[in-house]
Amino acid sequence: MVGENMTLTKWDLYRNATIHLTVLGVVVGMIVTPFVAYAFSISGQTFWEAVGLSLAVAILSVIICMSFTTFIASVVPIKNLRLLKRQERYLAFNFNEEMQQYGIETIPAVTPKWFIVSEEAGIIVLRRDYVAQLEHIKFRQTSTGMIKGTMTIVTSDRKIVRLRHTKAVVLKFQQWLEHH
Repeated sequence: MVGENMTLTKWDLYRNATIHLTVLGVVVGMIVTPFVAYAFSISGQTFWEAVGLSLAVAILSVIICMSFTTFIASVVPIKNLRLLKRQERYLAFNFNEEMQQYGIETIPAVTPKWFIVSEEAGIIVLRRDYVAQLEHIKFRQTSTGMIKGTMTIVTSDRKIVRLRHTKAVVLKFQQWLEHH
């Protein structure tokens, strides 16, 4: 989500895609804390020593979990932000200025010119005139039962790009492409 009366920026896309895994890192760190405290308390430490050691380990585990999940969460969106940069160069526009011009303030944003989705550490940002054709869509079920889709598109500069996202987003993209 962007600030009040502000338009969407690349930073907003990145932050939106990474925030969920960062929060997960904090939650995992917080879940580990009671177990660490218990382990220290049964190891013969005094109550205050156990509390102090538990807090130190809790803080360290939160930092480690946040660092790990933030790193992983950072890698995924960067690939698709590079695709946005390629669109900017090929079509000679600036994303931030274009969002301001069209008044696009929120994610997702699906307009005749733009398809912008940022969920589950995945970003899809495509301008309609950059997509030459949708070559292939394939769905698969993950081990958790979720259905993920892979789209293969050909861009205006003749590059083949594979984008992965949830089934709902892939179908929404296909519908957007057919109607615009």
